[in-house]
Amino acid sequence: MGRKILLIEDDAETAGYIAKGLSEQGHVVDHVADGREGLFLASDASFDLVILDRMLPGLDGLGVLRALRAAGVETPVLILSALAMRCSGARRARRTARPRTGLSSAISKSICSRGPCIAPAGRST
Repeated sequence: MGRKILLIEDDAETAGYIAKGLSEQGHVVDHVADGREGLFLASDASFDLVILDRMLPGLDGLGVLRALRAAGVETPVLILSALAMRCSGARRARRTARPRTGLSSAISKSICSRGPCIAPAGRST
């Protein structure tokens, strides 16, 4: 059975692409486009994973993540960001954000020469 995933992403095209792929893999995806609404939904801790854009209207992604951790919500969070446009930027973002926010992992919206910039927090791609 698939996982229940909350996708907090304000770009409709990106959100549609991610939701479609996850749904095709059997996951249930709830989508919101605003940080405050995402925080409200994620606060009940009924999700297996939160995929969180870094730059959102209402409340930015790191603000959402900090508020969740402050409330004791330990749901794994994967940050999706266009801010880290290179692999080294994605690694730096994971390394600096993890201790301060409880970040589980980060993915850059860009593609590196050797594939997507995806790795668990604290590991190199």
